[in-house]
Amino acid sequence: MLQFGVCISLPHAREALEAGFDYVELPAQLFKGQETQADLAPIKNLAIPVTNMFFPGTMKLYTPEGRTQVPEYTRRVLDRAAAVGVKTMVIGSGASRHAPEGLNLDQAESEFAAICGEIQKLARKYHITIAPENLNHVETNVGNDLAELVKRLEKVHVHYTADSYHLLMEWEDEGREHGRKTPSESFWKHQIPSLPAHVHIATLPDRVYPKSDDLLLQGFVKRLKTLGYKGRVSLECKFADQASELAPALREIRDLFHAED
Repeated sequence: MLQFGVCISLPHAREALEAGFDYVELPAQLFKGQETQADLAPIKNLAIPVTNMFFPGTMKLYTPEGRTQVPEYTRRVLDRAAAVGVKTMVIGSGASRHAPEGLNLDQAESEFAAICGEIQKLARKYHITIAPENLNHVETNVGNDLAELVKRLEKVHVHYTADSYHLLMEWEDEGREHGRKTPSESFWKHQIPSLPAHVHIATLPDRVYPKSDDLLLQGFVKRLKTLGYKGRVSLECKFADQASELAPALREIRDLFHAED
């Protein structure tokens, strides 16, 4: 059965749960410090099965220093995240995975996938699934094409997150250039080739929450249903007035996914 959550900051987590969301998705960097069990106690009472923002932007993955930091940082974050019930950890981290000038992009894509494979090996003993997400070209230059990212991740036995907003951002220039108003069925089938481990949802323009009749996302939802997706769907969007919009946003995305049921 689908569950609907929202990407949000810790101070607003209870507000989101009270608005009716099944869970909250918080930044993994909450767990990067030297938290004690007492520090984590208030968080344990929240439903936090998923995290995002795995790496801090200051950790550059393709530098010798960054690669050296990854194992210890990862163990620390996994240990603390598992303690509060986290099951899935999304890796976006655009600044960390951005390939610097001079580094071959194909090599960077392969290195990123290899790093994710290393993280998944560490995560396995915590019963946590690592699920890197596609990001758009404005945010980073590695992992923009979800279909290609999935291929590389499959080789290292890592699952993935399908993010509708980033997919739409990548489709927008090419798709609308060819006169299309919505992505084609073949676009969604190509970009989401297999069952994702997790889903992020938002729509154009400006990463807003979708309405139940959002034409841009109908193909996205249909593709997930075709694949039999029954997992978690996290709303990751901008709010004009978060307090008043949380409950309406939840109603809209529920209706979007259940429109054909």
